[in-house]
This record gives sequence, structure tokens and C-alpha cells, in this order.
Amino acid sequence: MARSPEGWSLHVDERFGTIYVRFRHKGHRYNLTTRTRDPVEGGALAPLIYADVIAGAYQFGAGQSH
Repeated sequence: MARSPEGWSLHVDERFGTIYVRFRHKGHRYNLTTRTRDPVEGGALAPLIYADVIAGAYQFGAGQSH
């Protein structure tokens, strides 16, 4: 049975204060940085990052993979 879509959530890396967007897609767990420490900016970037991954358009940087 497949899981229902849950969308994304924001998490703060306590070591550096960086905002991350977390979600699952097609059996993969994603924990991608928004590259900001500002929660308002991170909240604005998270849906864009999520949409790019879902659409297959996200470009993974060094150290990031799916």
C-alpha cells in the first residue's frame, strides 16, 4: 500500500542554524538545504525546492543527492 502524500516540512540544523526542507518522493527521503538561516526566507524557498524535485528539475549540488 502506498503512503499518502504529506508535503514538506522545515527543520533547523542546530549546529549551524541552516533551514532544511524535508519530504519523501518516490521512495526517497530528501533533506535539502534552503541555504539560508532566515526562517521566513526558508519558508518561501521550501515550496520551490519541493516543486523542483517533484518536477525533476532540481539540480543537486555538491554533497547532496537523492
